[in-house]
Amino acid sequence: MAGHEREAVSQFQAVLKLGPTNLPARLFLGAAYLGLKMPAKAIESLKTVVRDQPDNQEARLFLGEALLSLERSRKRRNNSDVDSLTRSGNPKVWNALGLSYEALAGRNLGA
Repeated sequence: MAGHEREAVSQFQAVLKLGPTNLPARLFLGAAYLGLKMPAKAIESLKTVVRDQPDNQEARLFLGEALLSLERSRKRRNNSDVDSLTRSGNPKVWNALGLSYEALAGRNLGA
């Protein structure tokens, strides 16, 4: 994408119109939306990739980033989204989850 996320989004959407099951296009569409600071739009595509390729660490990281950006982990810490992400064993996912809990604790304590 090299800084051209907007153009990339339209290209990936065109690819998905032709082949809705194209997982690389879904992955990179999600990444482009993250680059545009639009995590809510990234989630559906990234969830599809994680569901269909559970060992895809890049998709899990992007999905985790999108979910954390929307502060969904606060509401869903026992939900399958967070559970699915932590099953990967990837230390970056655990670090991001820990940081989100730390932020929530600080917010709850009035820090």
